[in-house]
Amino acid sequence: MAVGVVAITAEGPEAISGGLGGDYPSFHAAGELARQDLSLDAVAFYDPSQQARAQEPYLDAGDDGQLYFGYPAFFVVPYMGLSVFGFTGGYVLHTALMAAALAAAIWLLRPCNRIVRDHPLESFTAAITFYPLFRGVTGGQNTALTLLLVAIVWRCLEDDREFVGGIAVGLLLFKPPFALPFLGVLLLARRWRALSGAATTAVVLFLTAAVVTDPTWLAAWIDAVRFLDEFDTPFNVSNFVSIPGFSEAVFGIDSTSALVVGYGLAAVIAATVALLWLRATTGGRPVPVDLLVVTTAVTGVLVSPHALYYDAGLLMLAGIVLLDRAPRHRWVVVAGWIGGLLHLGASTFDADPLVALVVIGGVLMIRETSTAIRVPVPSAQTS
Repeated sequence: MAVGVVAITAEGPEAISGGLGGDYPSFHAAGELARQDLSLDAVAFYDPSQQARAQEPYLDAGDDGQLYFGYPAFFVVPYMGLSVFGFTGGYVLHTALMAAALAAAIWLLRPCNRIVRDHPLESFTAAITFYPLFRGVTGGQNTALTLLLVAIVWRCLEDDREFVGGIAVGLLLFKPPFALPFLGVLLLARRWRALSGAATTAVVLFLTAAVVTDPTWLAAWIDAVRFLDEFDTPFNVSNFVSIPGFSEAVFGIDSTSALVVGYGLAAVIAATVALLWLRATTGGRPVPVDLLVVTTAVTGVLVSPHALYYDAGLLMLAGIVLLDRAPRHRWVVVAGWIGGLLHLGASTFDADPLVALVVIGGVLMIRETSTAIRVPVPSAQTS
């Protein structure tokens, strides 16, 4: 309802809450650009000046610069459809779709998690009001979509529908830092059906991007990612919640210390999660799929070069897993929900204090997973 009021009272890109749509102008303008010029090649599509011109009508007069679209070219396809409804209509529909994605994730996880099965409405309310996820849904971002895809992976691995789970992993390639950890652990666990689903999806996405732009889009996109890193980091470094991003905020952008500390710790975290998957899938132990999948998702936030504060919305999954596994964690989860507001202090500091919540969430998930794996398997009784 609040989103509707803001949209109705908006005058062009200006709204009573400031610029309308948060980051949505980037996505809307990219969709409009691709839809209106079907002959646009990849280099032209990722051209910063071309994107800036397309975004200009949708940015508030007080905005500085542009919101560069640096996603893989296939991800522009849904925004080609949304752009048909105009900027305000597209933003409202996008917000509704992200809220629906969050609701779908909770619905899908009912057979896998006692908390969402017994308290679906409360789970949805707590999730959508968790500040990072709230900002992702209402700010034109796609954290809820990431969360839905992780939920599909979780449910499919629980139900032994690995190929479909692999499709979800492949779709996560719209944000490669979240897809790559899953691809790595599935490879370690020798989940070949899941990997074949991911590979099939990757081929389809590549061909889709080639049709939207041209077959050379991958090289143009890699150049776009480099540009985005140089262009966006100075503006958003204080909003990063990953270990590498936080290190840049503390030690300085592109500094050697940031590189060594940030990526060194990220490598340790990634290796730890990989070891957990190896231990869980060998030796005849019960496989705690919920813990492994959610730990991998949280790891994606921790090791991503530039995960932003709204990506911390994935901690919602950690909350429901911890509550389901051990009710004693309820006060930790409540404190974590409140801790989502730590991002409001980002403008006061050089780095986002919300990173502390992400680190704590990651440590708790790794500890809980390690404990579950160490539980001995009861030996068979013989008569």
